[in-house]
Amino acid sequence: MEDIISKTQATNEFFINKAISCALREYGKDYPNKVIELASKYPLSKFSKREALKQIAL
Repeated sequence: MEDIISKTQATNEFFINKAISCALREYGKDYPNKVIELASKYPLSKFSKREALKQIAL
């Protein structure tokens, strides 16, 4: 997952950002710490970051 995020992080394409956030949100159900790490490591869009961290209690 990290490989794909690193290759697509700079895009402004809405549907790619939506796919990233959806994948991270699902991944965060089992690995919340890894999602927090990825969200802080890569410059994701505001939308992707917000949606990825939506269900994780910070």
